Amino acid sequence: MRLLIVDDHPLFRVGLKAMLERQGFKVVGEASNGREAVEKALTLTIDAVLLDIKMPDMDGIEAARELRRRGFEGSIVMLTTFTEPALQVEAARAGANAF
Repeated sequence: MRLLIVDDHPLFRVGLKAMLERQGFKVVGEASNGREAVEKALTLTIDAVLLDIKMPDMDGIEAARELRRRGFEGSIVMLTTFTEPALQVEAARAGANAF
C-alpha cells in the first residue's frame, strides 16, 4: 500500500514513516499542511492519505473535503489526538474513511 503522511510535526512524520515501513507499507510522500497534501495526493500514485486534523494553512478536514471535490478516490484516514464526536462527524462528511 502506497501512503502519503500529512502532519505539521516533522518528528511525528519521521517516526510514523519508520513504523509503517517496518510493517511493509510504502510511504511515497510527506506533507506539512493540508494545501501541500492536496497537491501531492493528486500528483503521486497513492492508495491512502494519513491526515492530521489541526495544521496551519489548511486543516485536515478542509483538505479531505478538497481531495474529494477534486476526485481523489483513495482512502483518507484522519490521524489525531482529538476525540470529539463532532470532529468525527465533520471528518466523515468531508470524505474521510476512518478517524
